[in-house]
Amino acid sequence: MSASKTAHSEQSSASKPPFLTAGEVTPEALWSWEMGCTQFFIHKDVPEEEMVKKVAWGMQDPHIQDWYITNQEEIDVMMFKEYMAEVCSVWLPIGWADTVRRKMLASRQGQRAFSEWAIDVQSQNTLLRGMASHLPEKISSRKTYANGLKRSAFLMKNGCVTLQDRRKQ
Repeated sequence: MSASKTAHSEQSSASKPPFLTAGEVTPEALWSWEMGCTQFFIHKDVPEEEMVKKVAWGMQDPHIQDWYITNQEEIDVMMFKEYMAEVCSVWLPIGWADTVRRKMLASRQGQRAFSEWAIDVQSQNTLLRGMASHLPEKISSRKTYANGLKRSAFLMKNGCVTLQDRRKQ
């Protein structure tokens, strides 16, 4: 396996469990895989106590599979949220959430369109959802406003980014 290969999530349909391909596990890849799992659970009405067992084999990296086999009894009884926290703890670099947050807070619009930059910042913040590093919507919006076009800001509601012209207020 090449050191530069990055894992990614694949899912043929929402009614099938997703796969996480072999490679370097990133926060983005795990987030995508988790969202695919959530879709699968909803479409198949998977009971909470069976969720981990239904999707854990979808992680195709041999190292992760070996970790799962070695710890299967403990892992299979975890709730999915606990399992994802454990996967992040074991397979993402130490301090990954702080790295994402620093990158997000240091981000500048530069020559990009405001909407492109705002979506990028919010996407990074989404990776931190449920963690102490996650910026609440209000702070995230102010951060984007301060570092982007002074007359525009974005609002995040129900996962959708919308631009707002500050001159109208």
